Amino acid sequence: ELRGAVRVVEAMLPTPQDQLEQNQVVDLDGADSAVELPPGIFDGLTEMTVEGWVKWRRFDEASRVFTFADDRQRAFLAATGSTNRLELAVGPPTAPAEAWTISVAAGMPANTWVHLACVYRDSGSSLYINGQLVASDAASRLSPGRTHTASVIGAALESTGFLDGQIDEFRVWGTPRSEAEIRETMFAGLTGDEDGLVGYWDFDFTEGRTVRDVGPHRHHATLRGSARLVPSRFPTRARSSRFHGRVIDRDGTPRSGARVTASRADQALHTTTTDAAGGYWLSVRDGDRPFQLEVLSADDLIVHPGVSARGGETRLLDLQFGPRSVLAGTVRDAAGKPIAGVLLQLLTPRPR
Repeated sequence: ELRGAVRVVEAMLPTPQDQLEQNQVVDLDGADSAVELPPGIFDGLTEMTVEGWVKWRRFDEASRVFTFADDRQRAFLAATGSTNRLELAVGPPTAPAEAWTISVAAGMPANTWVHLACVYRDSGSSLYINGQLVASDAASRLSPGRTHTASVIGAALESTGFLDGQIDEFRVWGTPRSEAEIRETMFAGLTGDEDGLVGYWDFDFTEGRTVRDVGPHRHHATLRGSARLVPSRFPTRARSSRFHGRVIDRDGTPRSGARVTASRADQALHTTTTDAAGGYWLSVRDGDRPFQLEVLSADDLIVHPGVSARGGETRLLDLQFGPRSVLAGTVRDAAGKPIAGVLLQLLTPRPR
């Protein structure tokens, strides 16, 4: 029998330990480790969502999940007081005591993955844990007109508040996501071209100390201090396969601005454009099912059929334009008379 305000709600919890999947995550040591995001990502956003998976090894004083601020306002999510109490705060950058704060005794144990989502609306802020709303505050609103916003994952901006643990699937959306939307994608890897996505760091695409933003704006992040990437068992159900590499010309020079598309049965799965170094990054759901990669640049085309990878796997695949073939001849009718003005198209046969 339920009494008082007790109610039964639907919630999505992390999968059992035997269902966790091996995955690459960022590991932070709680001393000097962080992931620095490029400035300006949060500029002008008053309604948005910041979400990700976090696993604390231990709870230190004010260990931050993220922080972003300009000279007028600061916002952060942290475990405070050397406990697992969560605080989502918005307030003046130089007077933290005046911040509007959502405070939740989360009760989450150490060494356990938990999904956290912070939703900012013009009507206030909300905190979700494992896909369920736990607290809201109407006063916690982001100020408009922010510029040159600095932001960091796993620490405060003053090289304090370092988080001791691991983080993965960190995402920023330019819209306030609903509880249903949070639940729909919290266990799934994204392709990177979802509507409203501002930045997406899954820590699978890296080059040295650079963490690639798989989202549409390429806000690549930087590992600071002792931050490192490690394999970890992670609660996910439908991870995308990752593909990356370089598109190069016939002479080996990089081909920038080329359009790279993954498709299956004439349906585009993900499309991206190569950068100045010819680099591309793609995420494909159900990547274990073969699909086709096409690269289009000016009048050049690469078709690479039969591409596949296991779910959650990252595969390196460089693509190079081959020598051009020239076809020449005369189009004639049934009587052998030349026909002028005929449009000819060279098509790639569909694999059977």
